[in-house]
Amino acid sequence: VDRATVLIRNKILDLSLRPGQPVSYQYLVENLQLSRTPIREALSRLTTEGLVIQETNKGVTVAPLDVREIFELMDAYTVALRIAGHHCKFSDDLLADVIEMQEKQIQALKIHDVLEGSYWSAKIKSRIMATSDNHYLSMFHQIMMSHAQRLICLVFSVESKDPVFFDKQVNELQQRLNSELLEAIEKRDNVTLTSTLTEQAQVFRSRMGNLFMRQELSEFIVSS
Repeated sequence: VDRATVLIRNKILDLSLRPGQPVSYQYLVENLQLSRTPIREALSRLTTEGLVIQETNKGVTVAPLDVREIFELMDAYTVALRIAGHHCKFSDDLLADVIEMQEKQIQALKIHDVLEGSYWSAKIKSRIMATSDNHYLSMFHQIMMSHAQRLICLVFSVESKDPVFFDKQVNELQQRLNSELLEAIEKRDNVTLTSTLTEQAQVFRSRMGNLFMRQELSEFIVSS
């Protein structure tokens, strides 16, 4: 079931299963080489995460991306990052872990592996949040990261269609923000860490806004 959940979730995140697309058991059996029982359990988990919708007599569909809901999610995502920064307790191994994760993120994006890049982007924030030792805040944060990862992967995927622009984003923007994040963690400075994470959320919102303006997300997102 765990494997089935990961495989189906990744298909949703990398847009192989597009927002609003019906999902058949037969498709999942044939393409992921899974049996129906773990698929059923995995879809139940993904329904709880909000990535798929199951309706009686209507089957299963990938949760659509709605303009209004996206920007509501971005507000909640910003709050989740601010919470992570404010409640971070700076464990001794946090800096080394974040450095390793950032390197994996950058390497993935350099070869345009947007699914892997979005995974490490979300994982870095979750690792910071985990130091709080607050179970309820961590649950809220994890829900936000699950939804945000789909948006991160979507933005990466669209931006990667322009290799020059995408590489510039990776080499300049990502590295600058990552350096600021490491500096805040190294100094064990909650105020600076919160500010840096907030800036990352704002930059991501700006990147998504630019794609909206150029109508490059229209095939994935429905109007409110």
